[in-house]
Amino acid sequence: MTNKKFAIYRALLFLTIYFMLNNNILWASVTTTAPDGKINLTTEKIKKTINTCLKQAHGYYHKGDYRQAVNQYNKCIEIYPESYASYYSRGMAYLMLGDNEQALHDLNRTVQLNPENALPYSGRGNIYHQLGQHDQAIKDFSRAISLSPQDAGLYISRGNSYEGIGKYDEAIKDYSRCVQIKPDYTEAYYNRGIVYEKTGRHSSAIKNFTKVIELNPKNAEAYYNRGNAYYEAGNFVNAGRDFSQTIALNRNFKDAYYKRGLAKTASGLNEEAIKDFRFAAKLGHQESQNLLKKKKLDW
Repeated sequence: MTNKKFAIYRALLFLTIYFMLNNNILWASVTTTAPDGKINLTTEKIKKTINTCLKQAHGYYHKGDYRQAVNQYNKCIEIYPESYASYYSRGMAYLMLGDNEQALHDLNRTVQLNPENALPYSGRGNIYHQLGQHDQAIKDFSRAISLSPQDAGLYISRGNSYEGIGKYDEAIKDYSRCVQIKPDYTEAYYNRGIVYEKTGRHSSAIKNFTKVIELNPKNAEAYYNRGNAYYEAGNFVNAGRDFSQTIALNRNFKDAYYKRGLAKTASGLNEEAIKDFRFAAKLGHQESQNLLKKKKLDW
């Protein structure tokens, strides 16, 4: 799992924790007796016991000890089997452990216990997206959006799944809705720029990557992708500038050296281009190495 995915899943659970602890809410269908009818507990005692258990489990999760977190969530479920916070949180811990099957099982149970909460649909949608089951992911994200229509991140997630199956116009609509809700959502502009570039709409791509750069001037990927858009549009001077800025932010960005070399070649700066191809080749860029071999040049 990529670091980005880890961040997404951690954030999903932290949202649960923050909301529950700061609002003193027990995410369970509380009754005055335990489900088996054998243990008589007052509602207040159930709340206190389960919330104490969940706080301990969340502490393990926050530390990155996901296996111990699962063990603690197991205890929470034993205390009160109808606690959907316990199932949801255990599912997210399983997800961090790479156990998609168990994660889906717990999120399915969460949906059964509380079908009007957006979080389990969002979490399940992310799993389906990761598994490449984009249609199912879109279904879950759409349900989550219907329950929480002002959650900008849900539109990002559904847009990613639309992009995954080539429904680019739908993806653009979702990224656009995201920035309507949250105008400084950098990822939405970036993703929308990528889709515009994929579909040959270079001017729109440039505008979106420019917005990303305005929001985060140190985003090397945004400069690189804007450079690609300029290159494809035939603006080799601006492309070269963006590739140079990419390299200034990340000296090991081998693709940027290669692309700057192409931009210089297109501008007739062949000797300078060779220098860039050599830099890229030294960093292990295969296309640069092949290009230099054809020219019978070393690196």
